[in-house]
Amino acid sequence: MIIIESLPLLRQQILRWRQDGKRIALVPTMGNLHNGHMMLVDEAHARADVVVVSIFVNPMQFERPDDLTRYPRTLQEDCEKLARRGVDLVFAPVAGDIYPQGLEQQTYVDVPGIATMLEGASRPGHFCGVATIVSKLFNLVQPEAVGTDPQNGGGYGLRYRHRRHAYRACQRRLSAQFAQQLPNRRRA
Repeated sequence: MIIIESLPLLRQQILRWRQDGKRIALVPTMGNLHNGHMMLVDEAHARADVVVVSIFVNPMQFERPDDLTRYPRTLQEDCEKLARRGVDLVFAPVAGDIYPQGLEQQTYVDVPGIATMLEGASRPGHFCGVATIVSKLFNLVQPEAVGTDPQNGGGYGLRYRHRRHAYRACQRRLSAQFAQQLPNRRRA
């Protein structure tokens, strides 16, 4: 298993796999992995030639700095679990690489209507942080298969689509999942 922390090395490895015609699956996580994550990894193996797991404790998802500080960081244990599951690559960047201008200057993904429901209702900015990092990871890895943790608003299980449709597929899933909670809107 390869462990990569830098964006250039990740891009190089992804390019190598693309040139070899490999199908790539991405399982984005914040680490502290549990059986649900392992099920996503197993399913990713069934749908792709290569499995990439990201482990990034995303500061944009935390409104309070003390929550970010307290979030468990178990990279070594997580990597041991992932190696046993046959993961090909763990991408474990630092915040400065993902947000080089800092959070205050960061362009972000905002999903109106959904961002204030479920987790977003009690944790302002949480969903914006999730949507932003998932978008960044999709752009970096360009996976054909994506596994997301339902706890983070990502739906259930893996979504399989050609990489150019992966983001839209997740977007449609989220829209459908939360549509019943949106205020009724009259159509013109």
